[in-house]
Amino acid sequence: MKLNKMNDLQKYATIAGVFGMVLHNRRGFTETTAEHIKNYIEGENVKLDGLEKHWVNVLECQFNSIDWLQTNDNLKVYINTLSKLLTNFDYNNVQGSDLHGLILEILENQDSDDNKLIEIIKDFQLDLLDLEIQEQVQDCYYSNRYLISLNNQAIQAAREAD
Repeated sequence: MKLNKMNDLQKYATIAGVFGMVLHNRRGFTETTAEHIKNYIEGENVKLDGLEKHWVNVLECQFNSIDWLQTNDNLKVYINTLSKLLTNFDYNNVQGSDLHGLILEILENQDSDDNKLIEIIKDFQLDLLDLEIQEQVQDCYYSNRYLISLNNQAIQAAREAD
């Protein structure tokens, strides 16, 4: 199980996204589906059905493909690069959604102090594991991996800056 490498915040964000899928009736998620995936993420021995196995595999692939910001990475370069990459993101289909708020928060706070940037970046990176956010990205006609790709480009720029 690759998801056992998640820290508590990553687990929380992932579980919240799974239950968000139930709440908004997406992809056939039921409360039972969400409970099984939650229990699996928490390390319990759970027999998953086909749909549940599929989404656990998606989550594991997403988790392993995300470059996570490290303490020695340049925060300003990361946030400025991410802001530039998000400038042309067409979020018209998700006005007022969590995804819309996430993008606006990054664009509006790129000149904030380091403590504020750390909070914004942490929230953004946790939301990369949120299946509901991924669905909203798809609602904008982008790949559900699009934000992960932008994140990884910004991480690369932050690492090359120093």
